[in-house]
Amino acid sequence: MSILERSEILLSDDPTYSCYADCLGQNLSFYITWIERIKKRAITITAGNGDVYLQNTVINVNETIELNSKAKSAGIGGNLVLLFIPEKDTKPDYLNWSKNMFLTLYRVDEE
Repeated sequence: MSILERSEILLSDDPTYSCYADCLGQNLSFYITWIERIKKRAITITAGNGDVYLQNTVINVNETIELNSKAKSAGIGGNLVLLFIPEKDTKPDYLNWSKNMFLTLYRVDEE
């Protein structure tokens, strides 16, 4: 049997911002930046103890990003995915992403 654990991450239309969320049993810090040159966002995820689980990684719609080995060692190995809601717009708007996207950190555990 598979168990899905997931947490949605707060999206803001600010070009650069930080937020915190309880995800997969840990309080994680998310630092999100806007990259003007490519018109996309990058994300860094760190644990409360300062361990970096994902470093300055560009986020693309529907692309699954796996957290690194430090996250797995801490017991929270998971994936990050940015999903686009096509009913609201015809194409993704990465700068104003709170209007048409949501970011989810998830893990599937096999029992």
